[in-house]
Amino acid sequence: MPNKKTLLLCWDFPPNDGIGGRRWAKMAKWLLKSGHEIHVIKSKSKVGNQNSAWLSDVESDDIHIYEVNSYLPVKWLNSKDNKFSDKLKHKFSAIYLTFFSNGTIYDKAIGKERDVVKLASKIIELNKIENLIVTGAPFNLIYYAAKIKLVFPKLFVLADYRDPWLNAVNYGMQNLSAKNKLAEQNKQNLVFESIDVITAPNSFLLDEIKSTYTGSNLTKANFVELPHAYDEDDFLIFEKLKKQNSNVLKIVYAGSVYLGAKSYLEEFINQINKYNSKNEHLVELEIYMDDYKSLYQFQNAAISVKPSVGKDIFKVISEADYVLILLAEHNKDFKTTKFYEFLPFQKPYLYIGSLGEVAKNISEDEMGYVIKDVKNETVSFIESHFSSNLVFKGLSKFKNHTFQKRVELINNLIEKIDA
Repeated sequence: MPNKKTLLLCWDFPPNDGIGGRRWAKMAKWLLKSGHEIHVIKSKSKVGNQNSAWLSDVESDDIHIYEVNSYLPVKWLNSKDNKFSDKLKHKFSAIYLTFFSNGTIYDKAIGKERDVVKLASKIIELNKIENLIVTGAPFNLIYYAAKIKLVFPKLFVLADYRDPWLNAVNYGMQNLSAKNKLAEQNKQNLVFESIDVITAPNSFLLDEIKSTYTGSNLTKANFVELPHAYDEDDFLIFEKLKKQNSNVLKIVYAGSVYLGAKSYLEEFINQINKYNSKNEHLVELEIYMDDYKSLYQFQNAAISVKPSVGKDIFKVISEADYVLILLAEHNKDFKTTKFYEFLPFQKPYLYIGSLGEVAKNISEDEMGYVIKDVKNETVSFIESHFSSNLVFKGLSKFKNHTFQKRVELINNLIEKIDA
């Protein structure tokens, strides 16, 4: 049996809001169910924090939470307040971090190496921790985990990348100076050369991560795919609902509109409006997202744009005909958390966006419909739906994608290293 005393480093672990804590809140819940004693280091919740939708998953006396404060210049840089004084703080912090930090200034864990390593070391020694799991972004947190491994060489360390690091399209990675790019490369090289396992939600991201190693030493890390999953507990209260109105096609989108994907969504809305203006059948599109106000101009009787609703989205999905999947060029090969999260409802996926592995899988596995040309194929999809010509046989193949299965994989990895 693997040692089951585990420390998790997760910057936005609940109650912090945001999607960054979802994956490992769920993993922590199921690690706990499998017998782990869980300790978590997270960032201190910001003032006015809206509690995470996944807080209830980790409300347990057996999950021990420790907090570190964010570095003040980082806090100022990431403030979304529009007061004049806050804008001055934002400008000052950007200049300060540019001169006094190594690498990107848009990593939320900047300046906390000493605090994180010191706190983690204390927890490890007091509780006889033998497993350390860290998730990034922020990627400095993964770097700090590598530093902790140097202090405790027998510690099993798993680093989970939720996003690309060095070749990310965000986090300021695309505009780094040569000096700062080298700093980020050196951080990741230490990770590759020090820790035991690197995971990512899909094989494409793993390959992308591996290709960015620039060191000259032998890498220690094993690379393992750890896909996203769904929590079976989330679906116990839902029954399969009967269609209420066969004359209405209801499509739901929940999540961010990624950079480069908005044009696909706008054209999709345009085609829905055109169809609705000429036909007795009605197509309804419901959009749920944090930045919902950015799409307010598209609202009408059939198009609704609403703020994210947390776990209430499951009821919305249970009443939909299709779940819309919208991806851009940079993530067209990556199945997002929502892809797995909605699987148990057996609602077909409707894909629009850049064509890649996700679109290919949906089509080949008969899990839904791929609109390759939004302008010219949307109406034909709608007509096919109402004529009942669409059947998707692959939707029942979802039972291996639970968090329980993912935790079994993690336990196997720990056991293998222990052996």
